[in-house]
Amino acid sequence: MCETTFKEKRRKTGRVLNLILHVFLLTGCSDIVSVNFDDWEAVKTSGTMERGWVPHWLPREATNIKERHNLDTNAIALSFKYLSIKHP
Repeated sequence: MCETTFKEKRRKTGRVLNLILHVFLLTGCSDIVSVNFDDWEAVKTSGTMERGWVPHWLPREATNIKERHNLDTNAIALSFKYLSIKHP
């Protein structure tokens, strides 16, 4: 009876370790980088425009800038808030 209990514990421990290993491998292999900036000045200071991750056409009035890029594919996603005020 002790032998089966030991085998059961060993099997359960193996399953847990296997699950942890798979979760680590799936989450640890991400080549996606996400960066948040408060405003255009923070983007410019960081050098991400010069590296090509944020386009130079980004409006200077942009705020809450979120940039995400994939290092493998060079795909870029960019979002920001922009309030356009037209003066008469």
